[in-house]
Amino acid sequence: MLSPDPRRAEIELMESLWMQAAATENANSYVQLLAPDFVFIMHGGEVLKVEEFLGSVRAGQRKIKSIEFESREIRFYGDTAIVTGTILVDAEFGGVPFKGSSRITKVWVRLQNRWVVASFHASDARLLDQWGKFKKLSGD
Repeated sequence: MLSPDPRRAEIELMESLWMQAAATENANSYVQLLAPDFVFIMHGGEVLKVEEFLGSVRAGQRKIKSIEFESREIRFYGDTAIVTGTILVDAEFGGVPFKGSSRITKVWVRLQNRWVVASFHASDARLLDQWGKFKKLSGD
C-alpha cells in the first residue's frame, strides 16, 4: 500500500491558512503566503501584482462575508502544486456585490523550503450557465 504524499497535507494546511486570510482580510496573513512575484487574475480579468493585491486588502476594497470550498483537487509536479476547484463566495469587491460560485486555479510553489502562492485565478462560475446556453445555440 502506498503511503499518503506528505505534500498533500502541507498544501491542505496552506489552503486553510489562505481561506482564513481571505475570511479575515488580514494583509499580514497574506504576506506569509505570497511569492514575491505573485499575480492575481480577478473575475473580470483584472491583474493584480503582489503589492496591488495587498494594497486592495489594506484599503478594505475586499469585504468577504463568507468563503468556502465546494470542491477541490490538488495535483503535484515536483515542487509545484496546482489547486483547482470551486469556492462559494459572499463578498463585495470594490463595492460591487458578488454572491455565488467561483472556479479557481491556484499555483503553489516551494521556495526556500516553504510553500507560497505564485498565481491565483478566479472566474465567475455563474457564467457557465450562459456558456452552456451558447453551446446549445451554436450546436457544439
